[in-house]
Amino acid sequence: MKTEDRHIKTCSECKFFDSRGKGSGSICRHHAPSTVRYAHSPYIEWPVVKDDDWCGEFKHKK
Repeated sequence: MKTEDRHIKTCSECKFFDSRGKGSGSICRHHAPSTVRYAHSPYIEWPVVKDDDWCGEFKHKK
């Protein structure tokens, strides 16, 4: 199969993609959010992703 024949399944096409994330990024809701430390204050955050990012755990939107 030629590279141009393959379709890369991007985050924006995935059922776990949420474009309503805080700030300028979209978020991935595949796994639970993780704790992040910033300025000595922990908070919980979902992974921030771009529309054209991809991973090996893609699931089609229904």
